[in-house]
Amino acid sequence: MQSSASSAAYVPNWDDTKYRPLKGGSQVRTEKFDGDNKRGMGTIGCLAQLSDGSIVALTTQHVICASVEAACVGVKAGQPRHITCCCCCTYNEIGAVVQQQKTAQFDCAIVKLDKDTADEVTAGGTANEVVDIGTLTGAAQAVCFSEVRKRGAATRLTRGTIVDVLYEGSQILINPLPGVPKFAYYGDSGAVIVDTAGKVVGLLWGADRGTRNRGVANHIGPVLTAMGITIAGTAAGGLSIPANNCGSSPSALPEVPTGSSSSRAAVSSSSATSSSSSRSSISSSSRRSSSSSSSCAPRIVGGQDGRWHAGAIKSVPRLIGCKATIDTMEMRLPCEGSATFDSFSTVWTGITNHSVTKWAQIGITRRRSAGSAAIVQYRKFEVMAGPAAGDYHNSIANDAAFPAIGTSQEYECVLTPATGRWDFFIAGANVDHFTNAGWVNGTGDRVDYTAEVYDLGSQMAGTTAQKCHITNCQFKTGTPTSSSSSSGLAIGSYVDAGLVAANLTVGDASEHGVSLVSAKAIDVWDKNP
Repeated sequence: MQSSASSAAYVPNWDDTKYRPLKGGSQVRTEKFDGDNKRGMGTIGCLAQLSDGSIVALTTQHVICASVEAACVGVKAGQPRHITCCCCCTYNEIGAVVQQQKTAQFDCAIVKLDKDTADEVTAGGTANEVVDIGTLTGAAQAVCFSEVRKRGAATRLTRGTIVDVLYEGSQILINPLPGVPKFAYYGDSGAVIVDTAGKVVGLLWGADRGTRNRGVANHIGPVLTAMGITIAGTAAGGLSIPANNCGSSPSALPEVPTGSSSSRAAVSSSSATSSSSSRSSISSSSRRSSSSSSSCAPRIVGGQDGRWHAGAIKSVPRLIGCKATIDTMEMRLPCEGSATFDSFSTVWTGITNHSVTKWAQIGITRRRSAGSAAIVQYRKFEVMAGPAAGDYHNSIANDAAFPAIGTSQEYECVLTPATGRWDFFIAGANVDHFTNAGWVNGTGDRVDYTAEVYDLGSQMAGTTAQKCHITNCQFKTGTPTSSSSSSGLAIGSYVDAGLVAANLTVGDASEHGVSLVSAKAIDVWDKNP
């Protein structure tokens, strides 16, 4: 995720209030953290119920299980934070974790309230209350271009517009409304996304990779199913991940401040043909015709900040390295030599940590930056470690070593958790490295083998006749050397990625293709180059 300049200066409006009776939208932290700093802080999205009538607090797995990986059932939680005094005295304790799950589709956990806290909620009538939002009326499906709200511990009440319901394959992407600097920030994870009818449509877990001003949330249906809960009496029936993504809005979408020359452009109706259904409703011929027209214009359609992916993603705990052999294929940009709008095509492998949306990537890219017709091609090395501008490292320059079309190279990125250093290798040679404290003792939780374009006029690597092969997909993980998360990791060996059909993802199947070749190989291609 690229940090915007505004991220470095942004100061959240933390809410450390102790809410009794307990309500949604309030700060939470487990017994695994102590002190007054904000490490480990998150948000109770709302209160919900199990089938036996027990009251639970809904939040995200990465908040409630922070520092203890998946083994967090039974961990005590406190609001606004858990305080331990001497050997047996505690303050602010509200209950213990009873369920948690984290997959590519959802990141969620529930805390079962202890009797005293639950009795207070029942007596106070706050079971369906969210601070600053009011009474929840149930749960519903996320609707494209609808206005929503969230109440988080860091940024409190913010409003936005849903612009993508299949972001990164299965998530909701939310633009802040004009005048709202950020829809979400660190500490807001766990907040529920609420529509104007008071219904919960999503569970916030992070921010987007581009501007970091937008919110990313799980669809609420899979969360309700995974946790076996109801919200304001509504169960998961009929709520799922949509089959179709957003088209273009009938009116201009809110502009998102970028603050960085390499941030992605906001989606707007001026750059997309109007559609009331899915992204694929815009014909391939109309998309491509703009690329060859004398009045060539960008084709920023859909809700992924103009970016489109085809590849494989897999959730894996404690990731510290990944590699793949990638073909170098033609990746033409629209109206090369004449157009001056932003566009790129890239193929890469990388690791993400969704708990704070950090990542590292390596691959190859052809790019044209806005305002210039010049095209650069370069080997791609990127690391993101936090919200500040100084947490982002990359190498983007004309690269005489860019591999020749038709050749294949092995690309690898590896983390040294003890120091936070990422090393990048091509064909076994160490070609670059970045070190950042944000990755010290950190690991990833998702590995990607991906082709990506910005602007649908850009050609993704590969064609139907000659597909781009991404082979020898592997990763390695670290194993804690003891029960203490600060004791270090024993570095494992590479293993085959073990890819299956469910790991494949494609943003627009009418434009791009992806197929499973084996457990460690996929093909990607552009259907309309």
